[in-house]
Amino acid sequence: MLYNKTDSNKYVSEFKTRFANFAQKAPILLSFIVADNKVTVIHENSQTAYDFEWDFTIPVKSFIHEIKQVLSDNHYPRI
Repeated sequence: MLYNKTDSNKYVSEFKTRFANFAQKAPILLSFIVADNKVTVIHENSQTAYDFEWDFTIPVKSFIHEIKQVLSDNHYPRI
């Protein structure tokens, strides 16, 4: 019996769309590179790169939230 099937190409495609939307609205300048085994997120002002391995078991929204937490802790402006 098959419970759930995750297509990695579909997952990565959805990630690209959602993360591009997130990056456009973020208060920092970001770029990202998608590879077969990971995504690299680059904070353009400091040229700091963060590598995140794909985890197809968690939803795309949760994966992006984890990335946002790392960026927020290290680069978001403080008031």
